[in-house]
Amino acid sequence: MCSRYEVRASPADIIERFGLVATSHAFFDRVTGPEVRPTDPALVIATDQTPDILPWGLEVTWQKSPVINARAETATQKPTFNSILNRRVLIPASAYIEWRRDGRDKIKTQIAPRSSKLFAMA
Repeated sequence: MCSRYEVRASPADIIERFGLVATSHAFFDRVTGPEVRPTDPALVIATDQTPDILPWGLEVTWQKSPVINARAETATQKPTFNSILNRRVLIPASAYIEWRRDGRDKIKTQIAPRSSKLFAMA
């Protein structure tokens, strides 16, 4: 899974695509730029379709950087995720970014679905 992702959509497109409740376009000004990196403010959507801005990643006591990935197959077995499994949110995105090695160089690759301008990570 990615550590960075992009949201290249207008507030109106996000509101319409996810059916957000009582959201002004000014709300989206709190999100910084199209590329979201760990700890950046990120748009999230709760199950009642209410948006919020939260830091990207889960802060944990045992490491400096936030946890940004969980495997669906094992998340229920990991103590790190026990307290949050019932509080899941959607994270709107238009692309996610993967890194690959080409010799000594790290190459950034943007991956976007062809079927839609927006999708959601959970």
